[in-house]
Amino acid sequence: MKGICYNCFQNLLQQNYQCPYCGFPMQSYQSSLRALVPETVRGDRYLVGRTLGEGGFGITYLALDRNTQTRVAIKEYFPGALVTRDVSVYGGNTLHTLSQGSHKDFQAGLKRYVEEASILSKFQDLPGIDAA
Repeated sequence: MKGICYNCFQNLLQQNYQCPYCGFPMQSYQSSLRALVPETVRGDRYLVGRTLGEGGFGITYLALDRNTQTRVAIKEYFPGALVTRDVSVYGGNTLHTLSQGSHKDFQAGLKRYVEEASILSKFQDLPGIDAA
């Protein structure tokens, strides 16, 4: 468990049962097999921490934006009825569709997902909405 705290992203100098900075229970934390492994880097920018939640079409993570050094929430498009994650190797990040038909549905859903994210990003300057 040496590395970083999956909650506050402080560097841990030794293996800890709980983070000495924020109290996060490092030793007992386990993400689901569907989720990205903590300390995964996405897009050369986001360092993935703990899983915040899983739903029917996505997984939300606490992450560190390495450019701004701020904690952010990132969401991964992961429709569980259509895809699975390759967990044959620890930290596997590759998604596989469950069938040829689900591949088309996955691509169509991904397009809608990206369009929705683009629309939502236009609201970041409104009071009460923090894009970071």
